[in-house]
Order: sequence, then structure tokens, then C-alpha cells
Amino acid sequence: MTAKEYLSQPLDLNRQINKKMKLLESYKALAGSISSPKFDEKVQGTRNVDPPFVQYLTKIEGLETEIAADRERLSKLVLAVDEQISRLDSETEQLVLRYRYLLFMNMQQISERLSYSKRWTRQIHAAALMNFESVPPTSSRFLC
Repeated sequence: MTAKEYLSQPLDLNRQINKKMKLLESYKALAGSISSPKFDEKVQGTRNVDPPFVQYLTKIEGLETEIAADRERLSKLVLAVDEQISRLDSETEQLVLRYRYLLFMNMQQISERLSYSKRWTRQIHAAALMNFESVPPTSSRFLC
């Protein structure tokens, strides 16, 4: 696993959580909506008598459990990655990596926060990744 892949784990997990949150919102909207009555004349012997919103409530419950577990995993992962970042010598490199991979900022936001040009920020980021690879890992480095 490369340094960038390792550092991107919290970012990727955060994106997954955000996707699940959007899905959860849509399930909640569907569960709260009124379904239309069925006027078909066919009589079925084994008809599902549960209202349609019940299936969404079940999905909501399962998805909320998944999101809670993912958030717990994200917090542990952020702590482990932060521990590895703190092993770098340069505080500027540490800041850039923390802003990018733990606070999920893009290069433009980082350069504005640090009052550097975007090009200089990218150079610091590249140097930080190289130095991160050369730092000897602790046991928690490869969590995945």
C-alpha cells in the first residue's frame, strides 16, 4: 500500500458515509410519503399485507446501523493516520497532509488556509508523501 492509498482511507470512508447518508434521506422521504391505493381487480392468495413504508423503515434501521459502525471506524482510522502523520519532521508537511486527508480539504482550500500558492502547496504535498513513505511505520499503519 502506497502512502497516498494509506492516507486516502479516511477520505474514501467519509465519501461512503456521505453516500449512505443521501440514501438514508431518500429512504426517509419514501417512508414518509403516502402510497396510492391499488384499484386492480385481481385477487391474490398470498398478498403482502404490510404497507409499503414498512420495507423502508427496515432499510432505514439497517442503514443507520451501518452508518454508525462506519463513523466509529472512521474515527479510529483518523486517529491512526494522524499518529503516522505526526511522525513527519516538517510541521508544514504535517499540516498539508492533515488538511488534505483528515479534514478532507482540496488543494485550493489548503493553499488559501496556509496563504501559499496552489503550486507551492502541491509541491509541499508531494514532498510530504515522499517523506511519509520513508518514515518507519508503527504497528497500526496498515489498518484498511
